[in-house]
Amino acid sequence: MNILLIEDALALIEEGSMRGAAERRNVTQPAFSRRIATLENWLGVKLVERLANKVEIKDALLNRQDEFRLLVKNMNGLSKLNMLNHDNLSLGLKRFFYLAFPIYYS
Repeated sequence: MNILLIEDALALIEEGSMRGAAERRNVTQPAFSRRIATLENWLGVKLVERLANKVEIKDALLNRQDEFRLLVKNMNGLSKLNMLNHDNLSLGLKRFFYLAFPIYYS
């Protein structure tokens, strides 16, 4: 599951409309609607009621927004930790090659 879908759901809550959330997320409204539908399918629950010219955000989404925010925060933290570890690994490999093959770094 893509964390972007959770961020989409949070944008929908904050904006209150598919159009506003789509603009905020820099996608078209139909694409945004499909992304919400993908999240609904993945979770197995309807998050919005699609009406003629608006959507009604269901309690299933509203009641879970704090959990969604925490999930996004934790995933972003893991991503930053992964980048830090990648940078450390990269630096370690550079040091290794510098020490193992100093002739190439002279």
